[in-house]
Amino acid sequence: MTMRASVLAFAALTALGIAGCAQPGGASAGGHSATESLPNAVASTGTPAPADAATRARADAVTVIAEKLLDKVQVPPGSTPMSAPSSGPLRGPFSWPGSDNLIDVSRLWKTSGSMESVLAYLQAHAPSGLTLSGGGSGGSDATASLQYTGLAPGPLDQGAELLITAAPDSAGGVGIRADVQDIWRPVRTSAETVPASVTSATIVRKTNQFMSPPAPTTTTLNVKAATAQHIADLLNQLMPEASFMSAGPGPSTVMTVAFDVGGAPLVFTTNDVQALVTVTAGGADQPMLGGADDLLTYLDGLFGVVDSPAPVDTSPPPSLPPIHFACPPPGWSPLTATPEELQKYGFPPRPTGSPGIDKAWVDAMSHVTIPTCPPSTAPSPASS
Repeated sequence: MTMRASVLAFAALTALGIAGCAQPGGASAGGHSATESLPNAVASTGTPAPADAATRARADAVTVIAEKLLDKVQVPPGSTPMSAPSSGPLRGPFSWPGSDNLIDVSRLWKTSGSMESVLAYLQAHAPSGLTLSGGGSGGSDATASLQYTGLAPGPLDQGAELLITAAPDSAGGVGIRADVQDIWRPVRTSAETVPASVTSATIVRKTNQFMSPPAPTTTTLNVKAATAQHIADLLNQLMPEASFMSAGPGPSTVMTVAFDVGGAPLVFTTNDVQALVTVTAGGADQPMLGGADDLLTYLDGLFGVVDSPAPVDTSPPPSLPPIHFACPPPGWSPLTATPEELQKYGFPPRPTGSPGIDKAWVDAMSHVTIPTCPPSTAPSPASS
């Protein structure tokens, strides 16, 4: 069985989620739009930085993609932007993909209320199209993190993700940091395009690379024009992937496909763990190619190997440890509630000091769905 993992290897995250009978939800308006905050802080781990115009333009375009997603982030009404973090956990994102092509755009806010109510609001107001995919909590500073995914990769990027970190502020309230991370694809070079005129290819398959004791097996297959051209088509359809730092053992099976292109070798080396292909043309490294599942399956078939289906993940989605709020009484409204009641029932506090933000809070609370709690099943006192 061949297992092919995702290219982006984020740090392992503890699953978390929030639950409660009075958790706010269903609001059609409200929330402090990220467009009201300070300009984005942009960070890139690019080493080296893009040197040519085409690559710089691609990195800039992916920065715009990330900023547009950041504009959709909503934080609790009354949140105020911060120009710099006031606590250590907010000085950077809680996780970094191991890629030199990373784009990270971020914003910070401070808000009132408890960690529980802030996290409940953030989860109830995730940007459209994103789902909670991981997170973590704990530590002496009671930091909590949320990771949202769901945006499909495109021709320029490998798929943006939203990371949110919340931590108690030393001066009171809660600090929030939102990071959108995306990875720009390198420009595919003409040197790694296989000409349609190829008439043959040599495929070398090496297996059992990491057995103990080592027992590698090497098999060589020479294919004719029709097969070589089909392999070339599969390779030419692949999009480039950014290089990344990999941890753990390498692939157990490696296949190289070599074409003779005008006397210069064009060699593609597959990786069955991440479905990646590294490329050399005339001995020079070219951008890595990704999404090679169909290619790997076809090459396996040439050697008589049939991939078994990948196991279906039946694990439940990540969720925060339940935080239960009290149920409000019939007829209760957040618009007339005391600050203590808002916190008790899990609603964001009413902001003060800004008529515009207060109006947004009132609008949000006017549309929020007040949960209906089940009637008590306790027996009524017997009458005498």
